[in-house]
Amino acid sequence: MNAEELLERYANGDRDFAGADLSGIVLTIAYARELFEQYKPEENTWSHGFNLSEINLSEANLEAANLEGINLMRANLSKANLTGANLQFARLNEADFREANMREAILSWACLHQTNLSRAILEWANLGGAGLVETVLHRAKLRGADVSTDDCMDVDFSRADMREATASFCPPKERCNFSKVNWNRGGIQQCMFIDCDFTKARFSKATVIESRFIRCNFSEVLLKKAKIFDAGKEDCIF
Repeated sequence: MNAEELLERYANGDRDFAGADLSGIVLTIAYARELFEQYKPEENTWSHGFNLSEINLSEANLEAANLEGINLMRANLSKANLTGANLQFARLNEADFREANMREAILSWACLHQTNLSRAILEWANLGGAGLVETVLHRAKLRGADVSTDDCMDVDFSRADMREATASFCPPKERCNFSKVNWNRGGIQQCMFIDCDFTKARFSKATVIESRFIRCNFSEVLLKKAKIFDAGKEDCIF
């Protein structure tokens, strides 16, 4: 299925594209503006990117798709293949990405408020600058991912695989659940964590540089061979 067919069917009220092959599809802000200039619709629906909110793309193939700036709020992308997809600046609030394959996906500056990414594969993905509020990443696979997010509040990272993941030069992460996270060999630089739960988290051979931890719970944390440089801890539980 190509972009034109998808957009036409969506405009006609179709929302069910489960299992569709959309690999390599291009639905960027630039393409949306091109179509807007070409067709001049009465309603300015495309000038800020395509709106495919509440679409069902569960188990769809979106490998290498370019979805920069797209609106997929409340969409269903559970078990979809988004390997190498570009979701930069995308609006993904309340979307369902459970068990989706998003390996090496670009999610920089995407909005992920109340998005469900539990058990999703996000290995080597880029979440730099993404906004995470009440986002669910329970048991997500984040190995090697860049988690230098922008907003990061009330996020559930519990039991996530964050081996070799990095977080650097980012705003405070507040009230996040990192319990039983595996952050072995990861890197944290110039970050702040406030009221976060690291109970039974693993940081073996991780590197922590110039970061602050305020009122965090480190009960039963494993720090074997971790390298910690100039890390501040205030009112934390050990």
